[in-house]
Amino acid sequence: MSATPFSLTTVDICYDDGIPDGGYTIGSGNYMAVRFTPPEYPVGITKIRYYLTSGPGNFIGYIWDDDGEDELPGTQLYQANFIGTTEGWNEHILDSILVITDGDFYVGLRALTTTPPLGYDTTAPFDDRSYYKVGDEPWELFSDAGLYYDLMIRATVDTHAVGVEEVARTKILSIKLANSIIGDYVHATVTVPEMQDFAITLHNIMGQKLPTPVTIRNMGDHYDVIIGGCQSTYRHIFYYGTL
Repeated sequence: MSATPFSLTTVDICYDDGIPDGGYTIGSGNYMAVRFTPPEYPVGITKIRYYLTSGPGNFIGYIWDDDGEDELPGTQLYQANFIGTTEGWNEHILDSILVITDGDFYVGLRALTTTPPLGYDTTAPFDDRSYYKVGDEPWELFSDAGLYYDLMIRATVDTHAVGVEEVARTKILSIKLANSIIGDYVHATVTVPEMQDFAITLHNIMGQKLPTPVTIRNMGDHYDVIIGGCQSTYRHIFYYGTL
């Protein structure tokens, strides 16, 4: 197997028309989120954006899996602090690509005492993907409270983040680059139809081979590929695989 960089193909997923019809404040310590459905699988989340109707302010941004009860926000996949926000769109580029292989994901925020109102859109069509959570209460749709808001939160995804076309061609079932950094290691899982040994080489964005130690562990139904000594500059590399 080889790993090679390639150009990005990005899609901005949004359920608002870009024009705020108002702003909503949830209260400090509470949450708001939008449920996103990728256009295809797998995709890599590269950027998240929030529209605020005033500024400055601060809040904590999150990405969650849809593995909570009733497919509501569950496992936290990413967190980012937004400090000194301004009126309008405020964006954050993820430190490393976050790959989604199935299902939906949620992008949202936890409000602080200094969080400005989050913009919402009431223009038809209404997508009914906006949620809130207050205290220890479960997540609820805004529409259940009679508020037909499409919150102005957006996510940018790369549809070729893990080489969708190349993966299908080479019969690799999935390649997942996890978002977590454990010590000096980046963990990736490669699932193949038959247990067979293979070697990995890595290249940086300039096409230069990286002297990166690689350990491949046979886990019975998949291989754990541990890429050691991965520095921050390597975390922005996107790969596709060929056997």
